[in-house]
Amino acid sequence: MLDVKDLQRGNISRLIIYGEVDYVTRLRHYLQALYPSIDLHEVSFPLERDEPDKTEFILTSRDDLLAPLQKDIPVLICFTRKWQEQAATHVQSKGFTRCLCFDADMDNTLKKAYLRKEFPRKFGSFKILAEMPDEHAPMSRSMMVYQVRNRGDKQQRKTLAAGQYVKTIQTGCALTSEFVAQLRDDVGDNISAHNPRYCELTAFYWLWKHAPEDFVGLCHYRRVFANVPDIARKLQTVDVDALLPMPTLFPETFMEGYFYRYMPEVWPILLEVIKDMAPEYVAAADEVYNGRWQYGNNLCILSRQVLNAYAGWLFPLLAEMEERVGDLPNPYRNRYIGFSAESLMTLYFLTNQENWRIAHVEKLFLG
Repeated sequence: MLDVKDLQRGNISRLIIYGEVDYVTRLRHYLQALYPSIDLHEVSFPLERDEPDKTEFILTSRDDLLAPLQKDIPVLICFTRKWQEQAATHVQSKGFTRCLCFDADMDNTLKKAYLRKEFPRKFGSFKILAEMPDEHAPMSRSMMVYQVRNRGDKQQRKTLAAGQYVKTIQTGCALTSEFVAQLRDDVGDNISAHNPRYCELTAFYWLWKHAPEDFVGLCHYRRVFANVPDIARKLQTVDVDALLPMPTLFPETFMEGYFYRYMPEVWPILLEVIKDMAPEYVAAADEVYNGRWQYGNNLCILSRQVLNAYAGWLFPLLAEMEERVGDLPNPYRNRYIGFSAESLMTLYFLTNQENWRIAHVEKLFLG
């Protein structure tokens, strides 16, 4: 049975990476940096730029690349969850028996090792919260992670249980009479009605205006932080300003990949808004958006000081974008504010590495 520990122990000399091109490219960078002696073979499937969430993969279309490879070479299968089992079955039907499906645990293991090596070269120190030594006796600091829910969410096998450190908040409540969470985003000062464009950010806005905790976090119904109670306990003994998921390495630059894939009509307007409203970030935006790092999904846990500073910077930019763009006819493309915020979050926190004390935590994808 193939295992990530086989990589770490140097037991693998050849490896096939089989999967979606963004996963394959990311893994190639991890493995080449960490284990340069491994002979890598790539069998990748391109994504459709126009509707990336609806891409279907015809697995037989890459059989000509698999056929010449020796059947005893280990295969690392890396697709989104809905395609993993089908892909593994197909690879095994071709005679490959040493297969392993890439998952969140493996991604976190390889990503941490890669980031420790590569991230400091460009952005300074790379800290992981769980590895930071205690700096003082425990203090009384409140923390809550607010998990976004929507009445249209798909059913899933696993959930993040609400409890001492997790509450659920429903987005787009101004647009429905059906409620599925503990809190709703249309109470008090809110932008709930803008949810089709803002996605989880209508909840983030509500938290900025109403959440009482010292540290306020946002996660999705499926993309969540790992070990939330451990995060809360660690925040009592170390001093950090912001907790972010470990950044993702893009196969292309932000400009070539993310902007063209998710917001082709909108990204020039985003750059104009930055130039007009945040000119001090123009040079940084050119560097960041021509780089390949991303803080994805708008996930974060922020101190009240950082939350006020970041949200106070972010939402005026998004409001101006919305004013200039308006509604897009394609519902997927109309989520452009949520997509823009991911790019702005990346810009803000990569640019402010020296201004805020930032540490990183692991995230999981619940199926």
